[in-house]
This record gives sequence, C-alpha cells and structure tokens, in this order.
Amino acid sequence: MREAAAHAQRLTESEDRYEQLNSVAGGLYEELDKQARKWPTMPVTARTVERVNKLLAAVRALLADEGDDFVNDLEGIVPAGDPPEARDVVVLLREIRDALGRFRSRYYRVWNGL
Repeated sequence: MREAAAHAQRLTESEDRYEQLNSVAGGLYEELDKQARKWPTMPVTARTVERVNKLLAAVRALLADEGDDFVNDLEGIVPAGDPPEARDVVVLLREIRDALGRFRSRYYRVWNGL
C-alpha cells in the first residue's frame, strides 16, 4: 500500500513541477518571441541567459529518466563572450516547450486519473 501511495505522490509532484516549468517556459518564450520579431538580431540580457539556463537545468532534471534524446542534446547558453541573439534563444525555448509537451502527453491520462 505504501508503494502505491509513494507512486501517487511522485506523479502528483511531477505534475506540479511540469505545470511550474511549463508556465515559466511559456512566459519566457512569449516575451522573447515578441522581441525577436521586432529585433531578431538583438542580443539577450545576462538575466535572460540566467533564466533560460535555470529553466533548461530544471527541465533536464524533470525529464532525466524519460529517455528524451532531444532534451539531452540541448545545450545551455554560455554566459561568457557575446550573448546570443534573441531569435536563437527563442528556438531553444521552443525546444524546451516541445520537450515539456512530450512529457505532458506521456503522463496526461495518468495525472487525470489521480
């Protein structure tokens, strides 16, 4: 019985973490997408680099045991040197959102059954 309760707890925690990360990814994506449409070659700020790297690390941690090869291939932004252009960060954020979407579709029915 304890095993089932622990499993249900892990599923609930993964859903909560997914919702949090999806919210952060969506907000960053929307704001940077707006900027990239107006100024595609504009470099992003150090704060944006920090936030995107933190998000990527959290998504990797959430999906660590999911076998998603595409998440494992995503590289963080190196904060040294010239910052990347907004359009490049938008692509990275889109890939992060897609990975979260794949995670959601994998567990959606299980989460709704809880």
